[in-house]
Amino acid sequence: MDIKNINDCLVQVHCIGTVESVDTRKVIVSVENESVLNTLKINDIVILDGNNYDEKLIGILTKVTKKKIELDKEEQVDEEEFNSNNCCIINLVGSFYNKYGVGKENKFKRAINTYPEINSKVYQANETAMQMIMNAVSSKSTNGINLEIGHFASNREVAALLDGNRFFQRHACIVGSTGSGKSYTVAGILEKANKLEHANMIVFDLHGEYNELSYADQIKICDESGGLYIPLWFFNYEEIHSLFVESSEGTSTNQRAAVINYILQKKKEYIKNNMSSVSEEIVTADTPVPFSAKGLIEYLEEQNILEVDTGEVYKTGENKGQPKTKRGQYYDKLTNLITRLRTKMDDKKYGFVFNEKSTEQVEYLNLFASRIIGNTTHKIKVIDLSEVPSDMLSIVIGIVTRIIYDIQFW
Repeated sequence: MDIKNINDCLVQVHCIGTVESVDTRKVIVSVENESVLNTLKINDIVILDGNNYDEKLIGILTKVTKKKIELDKEEQVDEEEFNSNNCCIINLVGSFYNKYGVGKENKFKRAINTYPEINSKVYQANETAMQMIMNAVSSKSTNGINLEIGHFASNREVAALLDGNRFFQRHACIVGSTGSGKSYTVAGILEKANKLEHANMIVFDLHGEYNELSYADQIKICDESGGLYIPLWFFNYEEIHSLFVESSEGTSTNQRAAVINYILQKKKEYIKNNMSSVSEEIVTADTPVPFSAKGLIEYLEEQNILEVDTGEVYKTGENKGQPKTKRGQYYDKLTNLITRLRTKMDDKKYGFVFNEKSTEQVEYLNLFASRIIGNTTHKIKVIDLSEVPSDMLSIVIGIVTRIIYDIQFW
């Protein structure tokens, strides 16, 4: 029988007790029947009355207690009737609203607007009630498929459902000790999400755990055949600074100035020579326009030993008639910067940044974006970051997410 009214459903379930204490965090329920106490399990779903007939409060059972009562020896009481105080503790998780009328769906909200009254009854949700709650939580797609992540431990017949729109558009966290199944849970969610009609997901795989998912498009950030590059011109200036520019105030000023001068100059040159429809005046150091990392280090090495003409000549001595020179602005101030940049460029682990054989033109940005978000064949794209050095992980993830956001925004 299809029951849509949760009040009709409660007629079929047993009352576990009455509300004894209420605060903003928990509800304490007195359980008089000890046989009922024995059936209660941690994480059971329970239902409490709200202030309105069509409103119910949903809670999760977090503690079951059987506390013996110390009796006064002088009191004449029946020890079998008054030898314990049984109770359980419930955490409220949301509110369930019955909606009446054709085409109207019941609602579940993660909010507590009212609290149960003292001595009001508390019910243990049966299979029918749990299914009603899950149907209100989830949001079915047009093809009738829910995002099912498993089944309840307390009732294996009831599927645990999520509203995919809410779950994937908000922050969520899957936690557990080592070996508890976090990766398996994520893989299960991805497998279910892949069946949803409008799923479009990107997974950052830090350790290569999901490279066996057959239904996902596998994308690897690496300097290998078939791998995806992230050239230095994808980086914004702060990311470039964090990669190889010194942070100490005494030396960073000249290093930052030299790097930004080169980047701006080369980006404007590229716009002028290759993108005449775009004004070079709008270009900043963060604009994703190509420049060469190899050209950058050549420029830095040149500036590090550059001597500039003063406009005067030597009047006497061995250099008579020759122009006088003085040390340039960056003379001998870029040595450490050049060393760090050269070390990164010579390290094969950073080849996906400095190997410029196919990333010299702006068309590579279109190719990159199409590979990440333009693939309509696969609903799930797994980006394998297992070969990305640890000091680059946050930068690479930031670059990819920024590109995705900017494209979606514009």
